[in-house]
Amino acid sequence: MPNYNSLSPEIDKNAMALAMLHHVSEAMIVIDTEQTITFWNTAAETLFGYSSKETMGKSLKESLFNDTDLSEIVSIQNCNKTLPCTVYGKNGEIRFVETNSFQLEDSGIPQYAFLIRDVGHQKNLESENKKLKQVLQQELLLQKIATIMHQSSEFNATLNTLAALIGEYFQADRCHVIQYQKNIDPQNCMTEVPSKSILAELVGSYYHSPTIIPIPKSEIPFQSSYLMDSTGTQPAESLFLSASNPTEFPEVFQAFVQKYQIQSALVYEIFYHGNPYGRLALHQCSYQRSWTDEEINLLEKVITYLGELLYQADLYEQERQARQEAEFIKERYKLIEKGSNDGIWDFQLNHTIGYWSERLYQMIGYPPESYTPTIESILRLVHPDDIDHIKEVVHAHLTDPNHKLEVEFRLKHVSGEYRCCLARGQAICDGNGHAKRISGVVTDITDRKIAEQILQESEERFRILADTAPVMIGIAGNDGLCNYFNKQWLDFTGRTLEEEVGSGWTEGIHPEDLQGCFDIYLKAFQARENFQMEYRLKRADGVYCWILDNGTPRFTETGEFYGYICSCIDITHHKRIEQALQESDERFRTIADCSPVMIGVGDKLGRSIYFNKPWIEFTGRKQENEVTLSWLEQVYPDDQDTVKKTYLTALNVQQKLSMEYRLKRFDGEYRWVLATGAPRLTPDGNFAGYIGSWVDITERKNMETQLQQAKEDAEIANQKKSQFLANMSHEFRTPLNAIIGFSEMLENGYAGVLNKKQSKYVQNVIFSGHHLLDMVNDILDVSKIEAGAFKLTLQEIEIHTLINSIEALIKELAAQKNVFLSFYVDSSIGLIQADPSRLRQILLNLLSNAIKFNRPEGEVKLQIEKSADQKWLICTIEDTGIGIPADKLPELFSEFYQVDNSFSRQAEGTGLGLALTKRLIELHGGEIHVTSEENKGSIFSFKLPLFSA
Repeated sequence: MPNYNSLSPEIDKNAMALAMLHHVSEAMIVIDTEQTITFWNTAAETLFGYSSKETMGKSLKESLFNDTDLSEIVSIQNCNKTLPCTVYGKNGEIRFVETNSFQLEDSGIPQYAFLIRDVGHQKNLESENKKLKQVLQQELLLQKIATIMHQSSEFNATLNTLAALIGEYFQADRCHVIQYQKNIDPQNCMTEVPSKSILAELVGSYYHSPTIIPIPKSEIPFQSSYLMDSTGTQPAESLFLSASNPTEFPEVFQAFVQKYQIQSALVYEIFYHGNPYGRLALHQCSYQRSWTDEEINLLEKVITYLGELLYQADLYEQERQARQEAEFIKERYKLIEKGSNDGIWDFQLNHTIGYWSERLYQMIGYPPESYTPTIESILRLVHPDDIDHIKEVVHAHLTDPNHKLEVEFRLKHVSGEYRCCLARGQAICDGNGHAKRISGVVTDITDRKIAEQILQESEERFRILADTAPVMIGIAGNDGLCNYFNKQWLDFTGRTLEEEVGSGWTEGIHPEDLQGCFDIYLKAFQARENFQMEYRLKRADGVYCWILDNGTPRFTETGEFYGYICSCIDITHHKRIEQALQESDERFRTIADCSPVMIGVGDKLGRSIYFNKPWIEFTGRKQENEVTLSWLEQVYPDDQDTVKKTYLTALNVQQKLSMEYRLKRFDGEYRWVLATGAPRLTPDGNFAGYIGSWVDITERKNMETQLQQAKEDAEIANQKKSQFLANMSHEFRTPLNAIIGFSEMLENGYAGVLNKKQSKYVQNVIFSGHHLLDMVNDILDVSKIEAGAFKLTLQEIEIHTLINSIEALIKELAAQKNVFLSFYVDSSIGLIQADPSRLRQILLNLLSNAIKFNRPEGEVKLQIEKSADQKWLICTIEDTGIGIPADKLPELFSEFYQVDNSFSRQAEGTGLGLALTKRLIELHGGEIHVTSEENKGSIFSFKLPLFSA
């Protein structure tokens, strides 16, 4: 068996690895068991402000961590975990970071390593860092396995150590690492340990140990059939058996499982080049467990190492160990590069590129096969304005290693775009202290630069908006102290920003309000919730003004509490209004209680909130009884549904209401009341409820009842009158027709020739008879219309023909009165629908009146045309007669009404003509209007619906 302790790594490669770790983007710290710092990289210098010289050899407690965080982080139980903690920078600044810690062993001496991330600036790397942590943990496990395999000279001890390491990592209750001996049946060479102590042994018939309990062949569940493929002729490449519940095991396993209290098991057959060399078994005895894909994948890698160990245990030598160590370091660099997104480089001072990582190719956009990195080719990609600065920084670092090699520059991408980069490095010196190479990392900071620019512009826009906002604004950090106030606040208080930041702003709060403000603010701050508070703040002129302060918590995109932003407005005026409203409310209550009517007030939900003294006295109820809609209990039962529906409907649309109903008085009597309500509005116009009043109208209702009865009696009497007139008119027509008929016979000489005197008398009788018959017909028509028994006979008539016939009838009357007639009919009017006899009656009546009440040599004009919308027939009769006094116009169309003047008394008439004319026009669906001026004439105008044929 070889002596693995005799193997040693190459010096240059370890030096290069140390340099690489110096310049990864995460801070890395290593301490020993005495908590003394043994390693401090460049990122740690940047994060905490301490140089490597200031921290090396010092206690970690003195440098960074408080006692509580330190004890948690460095405990073995918390290794390989990500923990948040608090650290202090050189200037005393508190930083919140996340720390990955894990235990390292170097020649058997345990050490603790910390990867520290500033979560305030690198939240975008959390996901990748988590993956990196998991990969690093797995790689560390594999590294430890490889280290144990290659450093131990006692092979049995190596297996014991590996079993303990693997069992502890997977937190298994029992772990077996078993090797098959050559020419020995695998079924006869298995042992196990029945306790939670983890152990593995090299098993063979020649070996004995007091800690090993042999398992009889009959109890071994791993039969040869499990080691062969489906054909049974070739050994399988691997055997995997997993069960999370004892009942899931094959029947052959049941006795074994029950005897050794196995709840879950994970078993792997160890193969190498297709041949079985051993087994790895993990037992979970304390609980049932499901194995994750990550655990299985990692175990497969462990199996690979164990297969190599079992197969090549006697082949490891110094050269192979060195190569494996170099390969492991290279893989670790790749993991670090992947996790940190940094590119890694190594330059020889003779301008040779020692190492150029894949990430750097990605940064410039060139594939490895098309770009060869050299000092010259790299400088050609650097922006010309940055080359001299890079050379100065490199020269300064080579001259004085304490001078940081850290420089920002622009690197040209294959697309022509320049990317912003940050390079950090460290010179590696030989034994004489001469620098022979430089190694480091390059970080693409383009997104950060853009974000910084956007943030700067955003902050500038915020300050401009805040300073122009109509409210006072203040911002507090997550420590509760204010760090910003806008111009409106500073102008209001008359103080400087330096005086207000921190807790200086509280100096302006009125002493009586200060403690209340503190209580509200601290309670909200601890709960991370909104707050609102009112207090008096001293203005620049020394006057205290009332302020309404609204605070809102701020959170980052990841949900981290960031402080508060507060907006403040001066509500002094509103406070005065509130006081005035309070005084106004008191005045309202006083006035309402002195009012002679009942008054009530409701809120916007319809609930009653106030009734005045007259209401209380009327109903006999108490103020506290009249809540919600309980006042409805006083309403007469038959009226309640209507009253409630009317009230709620008006409330829903926020409109005025008025209703009459019966309300019970304190003595039990129901009294009629008139209830009116109007919406109440706040000063800003919002609906606030209703204010209502109630008036006792019982006496008026009684009077209305009496009046209604009198009206009904009058209508009955009027109907009887109309019926009487209709009957009388009918009775008059029969004898009148006889009188007129016989008189006309006498005039025509049927009874002999009449002398002049007799002829004159007969003519008078005929004229009087016709006049009386016309009056009777008018009375009869009016009576029919009033009774609703009058019917029109609508026909299609030609308006021009109708007007010509009317003109022929009316000419003789106009000639007798010496009145000039003029008729105009629009030629575009064709057929219309109307009752021809009644339309003739309307026109003859209006024209006759115009002629009768005209002056000698006067004029009467008839004009017929269409309305502008082509829907109406407009008829206008204009005369130059005596006119109608203005006070007589309202009664002009009343029945039996005549204008009382000497001229009208000379003209014949019953006072029914215009009344009947108006009724006939309205029956046609039209309307009539009159305008008149005394001693100048009148204009009668009516319109009828125009229906085309």
